[in-house]
Formats: sequence, C-alpha cells, structure tokens
Amino acid sequence: MEIPEEIKNCRCPLCDLPEPMGHRAMQLYEGFVCRNCARSFAQLRQFAYVVDWFVVATVLLGVISALRYHGITIARYWPRLPSTTPMKIELFWRAFSVNVLFLPFYFKDGFAGRSPGKWLTGLTVVDDFNLQPIDLGRSFVRNILLVIPFATLVGMAQMISGKRLGDGLANTRVIWNKYRHKFPMDSRTHVCRQCGYDLRGNASGTCPECGNRISGA
Repeated sequence: MEIPEEIKNCRCPLCDLPEPMGHRAMQLYEGFVCRNCARSFAQLRQFAYVVDWFVVATVLLGVISALRYHGITIARYWPRLPSTTPMKIELFWRAFSVNVLFLPFYFKDGFAGRSPGKWLTGLTVVDDFNLQPIDLGRSFVRNILLVIPFATLVGMAQMISGKRLGDGLANTRVIWNKYRHKFPMDSRTHVCRQCGYDLRGNASGTCPECGNRISGA
C-alpha cells in the first residue's frame, strides 16, 4: 500500500518516538503506525491466540479424561462418514469436527473482552463504535468463522493490519490497553485519522500536524 507523503513526516501516534515514521509506516485500522508498533501488536495478538488454544485444549482434555475414566467416550456418539467417503471430504470433516469439539474457544473473548491470552498480553476486544468490552454473544460471532479449516492461518495474517474477518462480522476491534486512548486504537472523531493528532478544541478544519482535512469540519 502506498504511504501518503504527509504520513511519512509524522511520528508514530502510539509510541510517539521523536523521529518521523518515513517508509517504516504501516497501516493499522484507520491510520498508520511505525513498523515496530504494528509488528509488536500483531505478535501480542498471535501469542494470545496460542495461549487461548492451550488453555482450552488443557481444560477439554481434562474433561475428556474424566469422562473416559467413567467409561464415556466421545467417539461413540460422534457422527461418522461412510467408509467410501473420498479422502478430501474426510480430511475436511475431521478438521471441522476438531473445531466443533473446541466450541468453548469461540466464547473466549466474552469475559469483559478478555480471554486468558489477552489478559496476559494486555489486550481487550471492544465494540468498534463505543469501545466497550464485548460479551459472550459477540465473542461467539467474532470467532465462529474459525470453525472453517485454515481460517486460523488467514486470521493470523490479517492481524498485522488490525481487523480479521471475525472482527468485521461482529463489528469489533482488538485494542492494546496501554495505548487504548491513542489513535488508531481509539478511532473516534477527536483524533486525526491520518496521524493521530489530538484535535480537541481545533476549529480550523485542518490537522495542524499533517495538514489532513478534518471530516465534517
């Protein structure tokens, strides 16, 4: 993506280092941040995702082990495909089945917007409009697309620019708590959507930092 010249001359709105971003600027949500912030944010989200899978898998294996101890096996009640089913369909079914088995994972972000991984990494899932933490229902909508095989890999790749497909479906965004009041974590109208400059009290219609025309001014 082409980086606007005015963005190259701006400082990162998150870390606020004194030097301009230049060609290191990367798009995040509606704005641009430096490469270090964009990559660090994506890595925190990816690490949180791995932690969440580990936590859910550990709990699920504990439940399965307890059921097996009492003579109950999930395989006995799980639907099976005919032996003549083509290999491709069988592999798809197995991948789908594993995701369905991990159904609790889809509600993970519904505890005040924080899963175990996000709590550990200082992230929160919020409503895209009012920035309030999401509930269990929104968490399910946000994560249900992960039931599709390989959707996880697509989501991991999308994190570098902010929203993944599930965020678009649920109208949510992940914010970095220590920067929660800075653009582009907070995308509301009191900050410039180009460079993140605080526009409260500005009546000129133009951002004094980058010269961007203020929408609605």
